Amino acid sequence: MFLSESLSRTLSALVHPDRRDDPAQNLRHRLFIAARLSLSLAALSAAPAALALAGAPSAPVALAFACLMGPLAAAVVASRGGSLEKAQILHLGGVFGAVAALTFSGAAPGRSYG
Repeated sequence: MFLSESLSRTLSALVHPDRRDDPAQNLRHRLFIAARLSLSLAALSAAPAALALAGAPSAPVALAFACLMGPLAAAVVASRGGSLEKAQILHLGGVFGAVAALTFSGAAPGRSYG
């Protein structure tokens, strides 16, 4: 119980002050920030294993990984700016950038070379 209360207080503190008064907006922002921080944590946690198993990434793969940090940037934009619309655009831009980098480099899974 202590961990969930602590996490809830931390997420509440990350919500932009202009969005804290409206319970619906507060909840939307808390959930948005929590989800994006979780995605970024997962990507960052997988990086050491990927480096150990595959070695140094190529430039497109490194660019794709950098684009996958878009959720972290989106959480910061939502927290500091208070605009979920801008944060969502940033997040989608990161996802599309990662997919584009992998697709155009030939590193996307399922691509046939023959």
